[in-house]
Amino acid sequence: YDAEQVPVLYVGRVFLGDTLTKITKEKVKIMVSNMITKQEYQFMPNSKTNRYVIAVPAGKYRVTIDLAGYSKLDEELNVSDIGKINQEHHKDFLLKKEKK
Repeated sequence: YDAEQVPVLYVGRVFLGDTLTKITKEKVKIMVSNMITKQEYQFMPNSKTNRYVIAVPAGKYRVTIDLAGYSKLDEELNVSDIGKINQEHHKDFLLKKEKK
């Protein structure tokens, strides 16, 4: 990180299909790419709780979550460092079952 850039934290859970389905043996990867610099970060949720922590500097990102049997999640995340320092943001992601 740049000496002046403070990482912004996002915490939450990855849910499968509905809030009752747990991630089991499958490894879920959360890819976070800066849309300007193209820098990529990879995060993995906890395999027992599905909880994740993402820490990235302010910027515009694309979040991609991929897991076999589920539709790929692909969304933009605008990360701002304006406001309180070390503030955590809460965001849950829901992966939907692929249609057969």
